[in-house]
Amino acid sequence: MPKLVINLGVVPRLTALDRLVVPCRFDDEIRFSHFIGADVLVARSLAPGLAASYFAVARLTRFEPQSKSLVLAHLEEVRPFSAEVEPQGSLADDVFQLTDDYLHDQAMIAGGVPSLGEMAQPRFAPLEVYGEIGRQVRQQQSGLCAFSGVKVTDGAGGTVVIRPMDQGGRLHVGNFLFLHDEPGELFSRYVWAVGPELEIIVDSFAVGPDVLSTIAPTGKLAVGNDTNHRPDEAMLAWHRQQFFDRLR
Repeated sequence: MPKLVINLGVVPRLTALDRLVVPCRFDDEIRFSHFIGADVLVARSLAPGLAASYFAVARLTRFEPQSKSLVLAHLEEVRPFSAEVEPQGSLADDVFQLTDDYLHDQAMIAGGVPSLGEMAQPRFAPLEVYGEIGRQVRQQQSGLCAFSGVKVTDGAGGTVVIRPMDQGGRLHVGNFLFLHDEPGELFSRYVWAVGPELEIIVDSFAVGPDVLSTIAPTGKLAVGNDTNHRPDEAMLAWHRQQFFDRLR
């Protein structure tokens, strides 16, 4: 069953529908980008004051930024139900919301018990999904290298995964950093890591003084002050452990 609901609000009955474009916020794009390529439930209310219900399943294909605050979510392969389906509980007014099943799965994962959905997570995804995630990570870091805090020119850097998908990582913007090429390569080799307070930890015996001199002046990962843009701490903790294991 799809784990994400997109609530269109009050809309009339729709026929011969195959795609939808839904306005949303940049925060929605960041929080829900890992659902790109997945089926989602689509809900609506037929009139003001009426409770929303599910009327279709669709595939979330991409997010298209329009401005700093407005993003368009593209839904394709829209498959209307033969009849409206009432949710188990009332839906909120938010455009994007998670189902109770998904929240239950995440609670199980947080408690150390993997859900069936987590165990079945695919290790590979279409290249356009990685491209979309890369674009989002670069955008939320304002094009700055997270290691140095310096602007990255075109072709001089890219997104680097924190915990690879084939080792339990998540296909989500929180599992990627935008880095210049050299610190990106060193990060992938566990030559440097990120501490619990985003402090940069470097194996000074494995890098030259030229690399050490480029660390951001704060000594911390340059990812901005917005907590929504902070990398996933569980992914960072896993990478940090690989760094310390390498030193032994």
